[in-house]
Amino acid sequence: MRVATVTYHHANYGALLQAYALQTALRKLGNTSQIIEYTSHTQKKPISSPRVEFKKFILNGFALLRHTKVRRRYERIGEFRRTCLDVTPRAYHSCDELSRFLPDAHAFICGSDQIWKPSPDGDKTRVFYLDFVSSNDARKIAYAPSFGVAAVSRQFKHFIRPLIEDIPHLSVRERTGQQIIRQTTGREAPVVLDPTLLLSSEDWSQLAVPPRIDPPFVLVYSTSQRRIFLDLVQHVKRRTALPVVVISAAPFNRIWGADHVIFDASPEEFVGLFASAACICTNSFHGMAFSLINRRPFWTTPHPAANTRLADLLDEIGLSDRQVADIGKLGGGLLEIDYSRAEKNLDEARVNSIRFLRKALAD
Repeated sequence: MRVATVTYHHANYGALLQAYALQTALRKLGNTSQIIEYTSHTQKKPISSPRVEFKKFILNGFALLRHTKVRRRYERIGEFRRTCLDVTPRAYHSCDELSRFLPDAHAFICGSDQIWKPSPDGDKTRVFYLDFVSSNDARKIAYAPSFGVAAVSRQFKHFIRPLIEDIPHLSVRERTGQQIIRQTTGREAPVVLDPTLLLSSEDWSQLAVPPRIDPPFVLVYSTSQRRIFLDLVQHVKRRTALPVVVISAAPFNRIWGADHVIFDASPEEFVGLFASAACICTNSFHGMAFSLINRRPFWTTPHPAANTRLADLLDEIGLSDRQVADIGKLGGGLLEIDYSRAEKNLDEARVNSIRFLRKALAD
């Protein structure tokens, strides 16, 4: 079966690798899979305050200092997209354009990642609900989309209700998304795994390249440098006496005491770093996912925006104790973790998630 997916595959390592994972999983099920090259029209940026503009000036200074490394990262990401992702030759920029020049596919899948996050750009939002596809033309499937928030406004619910009702095969990535859909439409959407977790560590090892830094080391990958997270990193560094390696997706680093900062990691090296780490500190959903994939000891802290996404998965697999709100209560055994229960729960969730995909494509 020919399957086309619409998702984020530009933004960051997590978005890129979840797109790769879903494409790989679909192919392992015997389908052809192509990712729709979709980029919405550029929105006019609001005028910033002088304080914000000064902050941008300082950060741009760091960007200039790290220009070569940042450019190298983008080149490596571009090479990964060209060699590892099958993307439509045509680039689309609107829902109307996709409707008029619909890719040739038997089924369309939206997901995963935070593609359903509330946005003022209505046309962009409709694309990620497959509004450009007629149910008479092809199957419409939502696989593990995330709203990225715990609750949405009444106005947004009113906007998405008809879009969700028009997707016959519906699933979400978190319980909070499940609740939003239940409140909005009355429908029950099963919670399925993020695509990265559909692939085994053996699958990912075929993609990974060895890191440039010899293990053992503590790996740090964060999307928010809150005080509690910075304290966690310092605590783990002090207690383990291991060097700290930071993957920075920005041209600056806010993790004090880092021994190595990597600004230009390729997606393949990103995967290899998680596989090689002795311990991982992360508040990124996909940072946590790759910790689980490689059965690595990891620690995370509550995140003001992403906490529900991390907490839901940790609760589901029985590792809620790896999210700490009080660093002072961390005891010994920082480099140890018992995966016996979590592995069983992950295997069961993987079977159920693949079953959902298989059934949605067959119905």
